[in-house]
Amino acid sequence: MKKIVTTILITSIIMAGILFGTLTLLTNNKKEDTGKKREELDLLLPEDEKEIINAAAAKPLSMGKKDSDILLLKEKSIKEIYKVETSETVKKRLEQLKKQEEYSAENPLMVWNPFGTNDLSLYLYLKSSELCYLKYTIQVEDAEIPDFNRILLNGEEGNLTRKHEYQLVGFVPGYVNYLTLRMYNANGNLIDKITYSFKVDKLEMNIPVKLAKTNGESEELISNGLFFIMGMDASGDDSPNAIPAYDNSGVLRSVIPLKGYRSDRLEVIDGQLLYSFSKQDFAMVSAIGQVMKVYHMNNYELHHDFIYNGYGQLWMLTSSTSSKAETVEDYVVSLDLDTGKVKKLVDLKKLFPKVKKKANKPKGEDRLDWIHLNSLTQIGSSDIIISSRELSSIIKINNITSIKPTVGYIIADPVLWEDSGYEDLLLKKGSYEGDSWVNLETDSADQETADVFTSQFGQHSVTYQPGYNLEDEQYYLSMFNNNFGRWSTRKSFDWSIMEGIGTDKKEAEHSYYYKYMVDESAGYYGLIKSIEVPYSNIVSNVQDSNKNYVINSGKKLIFGEYDKNGVLISQFMTKGTTYNYRVFKYDMKNIWFY
Repeated sequence: MKKIVTTILITSIIMAGILFGTLTLLTNNKKEDTGKKREELDLLLPEDEKEIINAAAAKPLSMGKKDSDILLLKEKSIKEIYKVETSETVKKRLEQLKKQEEYSAENPLMVWNPFGTNDLSLYLYLKSSELCYLKYTIQVEDAEIPDFNRILLNGEEGNLTRKHEYQLVGFVPGYVNYLTLRMYNANGNLIDKITYSFKVDKLEMNIPVKLAKTNGESEELISNGLFFIMGMDASGDDSPNAIPAYDNSGVLRSVIPLKGYRSDRLEVIDGQLLYSFSKQDFAMVSAIGQVMKVYHMNNYELHHDFIYNGYGQLWMLTSSTSSKAETVEDYVVSLDLDTGKVKKLVDLKKLFPKVKKKANKPKGEDRLDWIHLNSLTQIGSSDIIISSRELSSIIKINNITSIKPTVGYIIADPVLWEDSGYEDLLLKKGSYEGDSWVNLETDSADQETADVFTSQFGQHSVTYQPGYNLEDEQYYLSMFNNNFGRWSTRKSFDWSIMEGIGTDKKEAEHSYYYKYMVDESAGYYGLIKSIEVPYSNIVSNVQDSNKNYVINSGKKLIFGEYDKNGVLISQFMTKGTTYNYRVFKYDMKNIWFY
């Protein structure tokens, strides 16, 4: 008996030790993870927390085409940049350079923006004596510019490797940049550290280095990532053909050049970055900046949105480029990323012939913009939800890959669809009370306790979100509700009957972040969250993450991040004469950073 008790006691002590060790490890990992996240927030720190720049200890580097520490390859035109052959030639040159020496952290191979795909990037190649990962810090001598810290992604198990090849971003143009490389082994111990300094020239494009920033009242922490502006001052006379990216302090950290138009979003697909660089062209770019594939769309041009469907295809909102086309912005097409084949999926004219027939082309317009599609989101494997600005309507289309797609439903104020012939497709406006719906479109005593709301008008960036505690055919839709009414092809409509919304004659007080709950089975939709944001009659977007909301009031040239209660954390303003089309926040994990 005594032996059994002793065995139990020893076992208990061992188990307690294991449990304590596990909890300690988890706690330490959590602390390290939290510390890493805070370190990568790109925020200005108090003086006593800043890492001091040791300029005297930094190794100065020269930049040039010959006999320089940082090589400059032959400058390329934007047309040359987005040719696969050009990138292949550059890659061969880099491979030749890699064989010339044994590169290390003390003597790395550095080439400035070799592929031409990021104007603020540095190609870095080196080898380490043991398995490790690489962290880098960029600093400048400016009290308004924070340190930029990131761990680079090498793609190997545990992010540990002896061969290091990366694209570094985050350099600040017009400043001497101090670049510190730190190498850590599998145990997280620092095994090497070195600091370099070099001047980064000012940009030729009209892109500000610093944005005006205002802190909001929220005490929540801003999320990690960079704000990518899609269509900066998009219609301005001096609009840059580029995608600039800013950190959480409003400092420019990346510039992806474009041929024209803009990219409506970025997609990371199998470790590569995909974006459009003109109205008819897409590029697939590797983590180091090499153009791997280029796709050209014959017969169509982009308008407002594209998404990756998860099955090797892009789905896009487009216009026909045919000289015989009489309308614009009313096609959904697919692009096969393997074959490059473009296929028409949906012609909205065939789904809504009666609406198109009632539309009148405004004077001075070449083509009829009768539906003006402006966003696209996927639901399931073959259904989509599109947004029509012209009709202030959200439309679900079922089975877009079939021979005959069908309309699933329409979300809009019923007055916009009176006598249209499509009234039966409208979901009813409701309030979800417990496990049933209250109809807000009919007089009812139940409405006295329900939350009555105004439907969306002129909305943008409608996005599908699944619900984890919802029934079948229930889900969420988030959007930027511009709260603006305009019917360019139906001038006779009297907007004065709609209270509280903006028109061409007067601005509304606010636009809104809207989040609907949709119940297809019951035939209802209801507003479950609304946030007042700066008014923008056109363009704009929202991005709903698990933590915060990124909201861009495009016409006001303002974007910001809000906490889950709708309280502003930080807001940024750009300069321009027109608008910023969209702003998305991406942390660039799984492509640039670890």
